[in-house]
Formats: sequence, structure tokens, C-alpha cells
Amino acid sequence: MVNKNNKNSKQLNGTFFKYSTGFSLVELILIIVLLGILSAAAYIKWPVGLNNRAAVLELIRVIRYTQHVATTRVYDPTHILRLQINANKYTITDGTTAISTEYNNQYLLGDSSITLTGITLYYNGLGEPVNSSGVVLNSITSPSFTVNGTSYLTVCPQTGYVLEGSTCP
Repeated sequence: MVNKNNKNSKQLNGTFFKYSTGFSLVELILIIVLLGILSAAAYIKWPVGLNNRAAVLELIRVIRYTQHVATTRVYDPTHILRLQINANKYTITDGTTAISTEYNNQYLLGDSSITLTGITLYYNGLGEPVNSSGVVLNSITSPSFTVNGTSYLTVCPQTGYVLEGSTCP
């Protein structure tokens, strides 16, 4: 029983209780254990492959940008814009000169561990994919790219549009 004359005691229904001045050690340990269980559950459910998806979306953006730049310049049938893949890096060039520093010798997402493979892609002034000689590609030849060995992108020769997957519709 608690001393009735203690300043830190309180009477409730005829019984004296001592005021609580903080959490007990057992309560603190219980909270830490519960937080550990919640964080372990969140870690297990955390989505994976987000970096790979972001790299695929960036490559799609770069290919579409290359086509856009090719179509918005002054039309010249001999003018070809090139997206070159080399050692996991990409460069968009106008002949031999990079069109800007943002698209010169860049890694996808700025991450050198992301693997990027594919052919050099050329666009003419109409936005059509062409070979290095400027001849429009036929439906049999579809330029393709691979990100991290698992995600495939294909450029449709009829439209120059880039799609995820290994075939065009």
C-alpha cells in the first residue's frame, strides 16, 4: 500500500496509487519488438525491380526524344540523327557531334551498373528508323534494345515508335 502522506500519490475509489513518471522497461522493450516486427514485414513486402523499370522508362524517353529531334529540325532527306549505344552508355549525335551534353555519353539513371545493349538507331527527318545509309527499315528489321538482360524494347520500323517487348503489332 502507498503512503497516504506522499505528495506523489493519488486516491482513486479509496485506494492510493503512485503517479507514473515514465514508461517501464518492459513497455519500452515491447515497443521495440513491435517496431522490429513491423519493419520486417514492410521489408518483405517492399517492391523490387523499381530501378530496372525506371531505366526502361528512361531509355524509352531517350529513343522518343531522338525521334522528336529528328522530326523537328529542318527537313533534309540526307540528314540523319543517331542514337548510339556503347559500353552501357548512350549518345545522341547529329553526324559526329552530340546534340547536347545531357545526351552525350550518359548511363541510364546515371548508374554504371545498369547494362544496356542494342544497335545504333538512326532516324531520318520524317522520324522513320533508317539504316546507316538512310534507307528506311522494312518490317522484318526491327531495332531492339535490352536493359539489364531482362527488359526488351523494340522500335517499330513502320512508325519509329518504341514499344516494350520483342515484337511490334
